[in-house]
Amino acid sequence: MTENHEENFEKPSIDPESYGLPKVIIEIQQPKKESKGTFKSQKLIIKNEQNEEIGTATLNISSPKKGEASAYLNTINIKEELRGRGYGKSAYLEIIKLLGSVKLKSGFGLSRGTKKIWDWLLLNGLARKLDEGIVDEATENAGYSSAEYEII
Repeated sequence: MTENHEENFEKPSIDPESYGLPKVIIEIQQPKKESKGTFKSQKLIIKNEQNEEIGTATLNISSPKKGEASAYLNTINIKEELRGRGYGKSAYLEIIKLLGSVKLKSGFGLSRGTKKIWDWLLLNGLARKLDEGIVDEATENAGYSSAEYEII
């Protein structure tokens, strides 16, 4: 008899408050020009509970005619004085919610901060690591990792 393990799998929460993280609001900027084809880029404004801008992000979404749609956070930037307080993690969780069935992937060339967030997502059962990658410490991109992740 074969067991169906998916029935027993409870997906971890993607609610920032359940991890003790601050609440953020993701505002999608309307593009100046509508994208055509299978790729679009969205600028996102990240705001705190008081509706103050605390950061920005650029989300790239690929919707091929065949295959699964996927998204990559090309850039995420939280104001320097607010870093290390969980706003980046909260922003990732809210973006995952916004994407619905579109799978968020890490892409490549992860900064130290971005890699920390992906490792946190992995630790909390929200992501899986596709490639261990290497950390480049020798060039002008020192500290950037080539590890790859995707949301489960």
